[in-house]
Amino acid sequence: MSVLGISGGVSTPSRTTAMVNALVKAVAFRVPADTGLIEITEAAPSLFAGLSRGALGGSGEAIIQRVEKADLLVVGTPVYRASYTGALKHLFDLVDCRALTGKTVLLAATGGSPGIQIEARSRWAGQVFGVQPKPWGIGATSRSFFRPSQCYKL
Repeated sequence: MSVLGISGGVSTPSRTTAMVNALVKAVAFRVPADTGLIEITEAAPSLFAGLSRGALGGSGEAIIQRVEKADLLVVGTPVYRASYTGALKHLFDLVDCRALTGKTVLLAATGGSPGIQIEARSRWAGQVFGVQPKPWGIGATSRSFFRPSQCYKL
């Protein structure tokens, strides 16, 4: 099994990346899996090299293929103005939606209040993945984290 974390966080360090990392590790602890992480902050230059998949270079195509080949996706985003990040949307605009059919996707969101996270998670699940969201997901506010030496921990 392969588990791929995707962090839509647009800052470094990122609370969203910390949460996605923790969730990927939690899944791998319970189920033997190959794990990986795509951080939008690092992937953006490759992904924004083209507005369509055909316009991407080799590194951008490799990122898209990792998403399509993963068995389980852990996708996290900070919630800004009750929505997911544009960079995360661009990534999933490039993914062949048929490649996501039947995959398990765990959604996670960070933001100012739990209510906004739940609503935003539900909204972007349908928009990005074309699915009805499960009645569960993971959310965290800034109070859920502490910051020892330039990184975030849950």
